[in-house]
Amino acid sequence: MRTGKHCAGARMAAGLLACVLAASAAAQNPNLRPPTDEERAVLFHYRDAVHQVIDQEVGDDWQEDPGQHFDIDDDVAVHKAPDRPLDIDEMISREYRIRTGSKLYQEQLAPIIEMAKNASDPANMARIAKERKSTHYIVMAHFNVLAAGVDPPPGMNAPLNVPGAALAYRVKADSALDESVVLLFGDWKSATWKAGDGVYRYHFKKPGMYTAVENIVIELKGAPPRVEELLRTLDWQKMNEGLAPAKP
Repeated sequence: MRTGKHCAGARMAAGLLACVLAASAAAQNPNLRPPTDEERAVLFHYRDAVHQVIDQEVGDDWQEDPGQHFDIDDDVAVHKAPDRPLDIDEMISREYRIRTGSKLYQEQLAPIIEMAKNASDPANMARIAKERKSTHYIVMAHFNVLAAGVDPPPGMNAPLNVPGAALAYRVKADSALDESVVLLFGDWKSATWKAGDGVYRYHFKKPGMYTAVENIVIELKGAPPRVEELLRTLDWQKMNEGLAPAKP
């Protein structure tokens, strides 16, 4: 394992273990390698900035699904030849569901469950289809994104005003019950809109691989009232703290 070269700065046992884990993961995939000390510091700085924004108290109505919790861990590995400054094999993602027995559960789910007990009644089934609402939401974070899709396209889709975000749009959701929003942090104002692909193409500061986090993309999707609440209440300005420009 290539622990000596990439973990020279890891003096404490916890740091050494992190390097050993990363080296082990990289050894299983020839396209991956352990991060350097500098890369690890930048990655964890980005991770911590994302955490301080999205990992807030969710209140009594929601609870996190632990099976859908993904993060940048000690065993993170770096792609050897990415088409962007820095790319890794992990991402940050959270999924939340309505807490059983909560006020929101009683308002939105309990009546549907009661109606479902008489599912053979066509009238009941029609009411269920009409009154059913989204019961979850997802928050995902990515960095050094090459291209960000926006559908409907900007000419048919007024941007949202989200303090801190360079650009923000509502986009088509996977489900008719959900709302989906994309928030773009970094120098997306200089990105090129590619109408044929339906994406903003990001322009990195220089070619090749280098240690930097030049952009962050946040995806919010799920129950519309909750997505709108997150847009209003989270301090999205702090997401910019996760950006890390390349050293001169």
